[in-house]
Amino acid sequence: MAQGRRIEALDVLRGFTVSLMIMVNNAGDSYAFMHHSEWNGLTLSDIVFPFFLFIMGASTYLSLSKSGFKADKETIVHIIIRSSLIILISWTIFWFGRVLKGDFLPFDHFRFTGVLTRIAIVYCLLSVLAITLNHKIFPYLAAALLSFYTILLMIGNGYSNDSSSIVARTDVLLLGHNHIYSKAPIDPEGLLASIPSLAHGIIGFMCGKLLRSNIGIRGKIKRMSLVGIILTVSGLILSLWLPLNKRIWSPSFVLVTTGLAEMSLAALTFIIDEKKHSGFAAFRFFKVFGMNALFIYALSEMLHLIFSATGIAGCCTDFLRNAVSSVELADFLYSLLFMLLLFFFGLFLHKRKIFIKI
Repeated sequence: MAQGRRIEALDVLRGFTVSLMIMVNNAGDSYAFMHHSEWNGLTLSDIVFPFFLFIMGASTYLSLSKSGFKADKETIVHIIIRSSLIILISWTIFWFGRVLKGDFLPFDHFRFTGVLTRIAIVYCLLSVLAITLNHKIFPYLAAALLSFYTILLMIGNGYSNDSSSIVARTDVLLLGHNHIYSKAPIDPEGLLASIPSLAHGIIGFMCGKLLRSNIGIRGKIKRMSLVGIILTVSGLILSLWLPLNKRIWSPSFVLVTTGLAEMSLAALTFIIDEKKHSGFAAFRFFKVFGMNALFIYALSEMLHLIFSATGIAGCCTDFLRNAVSSVELADFLYSLLFMLLLFFFGLFLHKRKIFIKI
């Protein structure tokens, strides 16, 4: 992998993650694996967001390495602008959804948290750390963050799925009850869970460093596989005391999902770079999503809101439910077709070499 060359395995994994994220967000009453765990546990849907954070961490290393991690004005301004833009997009999507319901000024119940907001927070903090600290301490920093968060969960009733949890109390204290996720006591993208999420990004960052090292393809695959196994096994052992929980982003959840992400990246690197099978149709499919990932995700959220508000989503799901015998299958097909709609839009951009960086 030459310095500066795009890492195709990372683009493919990013594309797979975004395409699955789009399907999960439009799953309706689809199969159980298309839905998040109600509390403790791990489903296929639960790995989507953590995979994206891991990939974002790796991409942050690759991006900042081009300027030698210099803490100059240009780099700092870029970090601030990009973080602010991602947050602005997140808030615009929420506002747009309220406008479609006739609520043009939803300031008294505006939701500040969200998937894109957390991505922005982790990206900003990770980037600042990357240009100010020695990267050799990053593994210890990730361990310290997870240890600190573990203590907070233990002393703050963190695993209670109600308003007594320190995770919920922190959001209410800092944001107010009217400005967080309203469908459950615990906001799945709450502020306190940014601590383990940052550790998540750091682990991805270290994987990005490995990808740019000079140890050779086989060496990289072996190390990623080994690290992935160690992280996953460690997380599973830790889950005996601290269960896997996406909503509070538990330490065991961080370890297992980063481990799975690193092993997935190792497998893709083996297939694409070691065995030279980059021409698989599936890989080309996912690269379309991977090259414009954040833009396509944001667009999918806007379309989801439009389709729901105009009744398009309802008409499509009703048609599919009448066409097939299973509600789960019908809703799964809808989420698949919705994702394919975004694919063709992404393909339009891809063929014209239009890459919208957010």
